[in-house]
Amino acid sequence: MQSGTGHRPHGECRVMTDNVAGAHPAGRILGSRLRVERTLGRGGFAITYLCRAGEYDKAFAVKEFLPISLAVRGVDGVVRPLSEDEQEMFDRGLADFIEEGRRLLKCRHPNVVQVEDFFEEYGTAYLVMECVEGETLSQHVAREGALSARQLVTVLLPVLDALQVVHDNELLHRDLTPNNIMLRGGDLASPVLIDFGAARHASAIRSYSIAQVCSDGYSPPEQYDFRGKQGPYSDIYALGCIAYRCLMGERTPFAVERLTQDPMADWAARFPQAEGRLLVPIISKAIAVEAADRHQSAAELRAEIEAVRRVWDELARMKASELTRDVTWEERTDGSLALAGTVANDEVASSVVAALRNASPRLVVHDDLRVRSGVRTARLTATQVLTRPSGIADMATRVAGDAGLPAGATEPMPAGTAAASLGATMLRWQRRNPRQSALLGAAAVLAVALGLSYGLWTRTGGTATAVAKVETGTSDKADKRAETPVDNPFQVHIELPRTRFKVGDDFSFVVKANKDCNFLIYTVSAADKVELHDPKVSGAFMGDPLLRAGERREIPVGTAPGRARINPPAGPYQIGAVCGREDLDKLGIGETQLRRPAQEGRRSFAFTIDQIVNRIDRSKLARATVTYEVE
Repeated sequence: MQSGTGHRPHGECRVMTDNVAGAHPAGRILGSRLRVERTLGRGGFAITYLCRAGEYDKAFAVKEFLPISLAVRGVDGVVRPLSEDEQEMFDRGLADFIEEGRRLLKCRHPNVVQVEDFFEEYGTAYLVMECVEGETLSQHVAREGALSARQLVTVLLPVLDALQVVHDNELLHRDLTPNNIMLRGGDLASPVLIDFGAARHASAIRSYSIAQVCSDGYSPPEQYDFRGKQGPYSDIYALGCIAYRCLMGERTPFAVERLTQDPMADWAARFPQAEGRLLVPIISKAIAVEAADRHQSAAELRAEIEAVRRVWDELARMKASELTRDVTWEERTDGSLALAGTVANDEVASSVVAALRNASPRLVVHDDLRVRSGVRTARLTATQVLTRPSGIADMATRVAGDAGLPAGATEPMPAGTAAASLGATMLRWQRRNPRQSALLGAAAVLAVALGLSYGLWTRTGGTATAVAKVETGTSDKADKRAETPVDNPFQVHIELPRTRFKVGDDFSFVVKANKDCNFLIYTVSAADKVELHDPKVSGAFMGDPLLRAGERREIPVGTAPGRARINPPAGPYQIGAVCGREDLDKLGIGETQLRRPAQEGRRSFAFTIDQIVNRIDRSKLARATVTYEVE
């Protein structure tokens, strides 16, 4: 464990010292098991210590409630209020501190600092927290400079997941700043919320000035008034200010100053990055002066940012395709997207717009695409929603309707869904209408380029992976399949042609179930990397999301626009299948719920999926895994 200015453990303060007045001395035992190693620092309400415990000297950050204006430590180590006048305020603050510990114990999330325990001793109370090795977001920005828009989104999405959990437990952070977001291991993708409750304790004690409980440039206007009503929207304001600071390299103005004449009104004109302008109206909403004008929940803000990320992903796929490489675009600070450039024909142009609008149905698209052959017969207006046309002029849009693209959609579809559905549907049209196959060919290839995860299979053919293993411990090595327990009437099977492969071999497998079900495939590589394969996204490779009873679904399907091959490295791999009698997202075990633990690796994913499965009626869910070796 390091100290100083490098990666360090989380403490209440930013300065690490051994000479803090009133702190416990090194070597003192707290809570019968925690040995004080040194003082990490002190704030207005607490002292934080680095303590160790157990046979392996595991490190913990231990926060002690000790408000400097109300209490002092005696020579016997006991904390006592300064006078009888301060006793009531001290007791109220102590009760609030303990309540914070109880609630934080329930906030079990990888992006929230974990409170392991709390206890009372020496006349006060203590929170026992994990030590988070890394640096603060503030330190990272100070060293590396402003973040790119994509880097910012990488930080914000997990922070918003964590913040929603905090709010669901009836807690507010109240002191969100770049200093209170730790980057575990210095990784932007692993932010951790720390230092809860400072303003909450001040509100309970009512003995601190506004300057002591607010962070200028981050605290919302309502926090500058002890009588101001705060809610999740207050933390949203602070997080929006963090986003502004990370992109623009400066703090937002003092919130109270914005109440009369708002200097932030024209900040969009100063936005420095070409990519990221789609975020400007989202951040502006988050930092609105009036609480009612902001996002009212972390989930609401997250949905808007996630939609922008999906648009970026679609644009990246478009740029990588030969059919659309001449297309250019411009993000505008009003949240709209302008398309220009030349494509082969009207069908390709319409497919481009369809894919973007399904990545973010609320996205305003200014379509100025030109075609080399034919004419633009069905150009969408900037705000027109996708509908099913009745004529035959716009074949690409007819195909989109056949694929089930939503009319008047208001909720975003998963990234790649539009293109995947278009690709699969175009292949069906080719079989039904041979004379039109030439017309659809270009659009089908575009759909693959924009949205299909065929790279997922060719790139990770070696990551789909088993010697037939069943989740419950039974197996049938003779036919190389894995199945759920025989006493479960709902069963799913995965079959491999063999259990050993060489790099470069073609790869496929079969999944089947004894009842109609929705399914999801996951793969675990030799390096413990987990990837999710959802037929809602990769329909052209995996087929329909509904697996019929008795159907033998070979993956990749026969109409897939590519093959899967085994890639290095060598080692053991695993494929798993999860099948639900209901929609997997509704059951709580869909791609949305599993995405984050999958990103964290095999252990986190296995723990999460086991926890979820244990809560679901086994008549509604079946799962299986198989493993194989890559030589």
